[in-house]
Amino acid sequence: MSLQRISIVNAKGGSGKSTIAMNLAVFFASAHHRTVILDYDPQGSCYHWNRQRPACCTEIDVRDAINLQSKQTRTFQLSLPVGIEHLIMDTPAGLADARLSLFLQKSDIVLVPVAASALDVQASGQFLRSLMNEPRLRSGQVRVGVIINRLRSGMSVYKPLMQMLDSLQVPVIASLSDSQAYITLAERGMGVHDPSDLSLNKERNEWLPIARWLSLADSGIERPNKPSVHFTPKLISNAQ
Repeated sequence: MSLQRISIVNAKGGSGKSTIAMNLAVFFASAHHRTVILDYDPQGSCYHWNRQRPACCTEIDVRDAINLQSKQTRTFQLSLPVGIEHLIMDTPAGLADARLSLFLQKSDIVLVPVAASALDVQASGQFLRSLMNEPRLRSGQVRVGVIINRLRSGMSVYKPLMQMLDSLQVPVIASLSDSQAYITLAERGMGVHDPSDLSLNKERNEWLPIARWLSLADSGIERPNKPSVHFTPKLISNAQ
């Protein structure tokens, strides 16, 4: 397959971009897909997460796209190895205008994490309106999907959020639970698709719609008669 370039964007900080970047990379790695994360977040969350990654977990290539490493040129530091299948770009908060357009030039797919709260709906709504006016999105060169993030147990998807997304014709591709597992695993340099002593079937299954949507985006197919499972890894036993 050709390289799939995925930017994870939202101008609002705290929407969960880095967490989704980490776990998306682990998801691909669990399916034996070679993946690189370019960490453009000044906090360097993905880069520092990867430095904690246990040797028993599948290796993931994470590059610090902000700070130049000693004795390396920026071109060398950000050069991509031959044969990678997915490039994930974790973007900074406050992304807008020319900087947003620059990331869209480098992207085939844009994922927008949005929390189901009134404050997030307002801030993310303004960003999404700006995003959807970008020429590469209007022309269909870049596909965009929203991930409802940190959905609390028993909470229905926030109605104003869905109304806003419907008005912008932005698809919601998945909802992810507000699970402590993401925080616990991130502290270990891990994601929910790594082998773990935690019970993670719910969290893992919530990623399957994202896998299907990304598979369709890569193939250029909008709505198949049956869902694709091209990227679906085998569920990892919790007993490991």
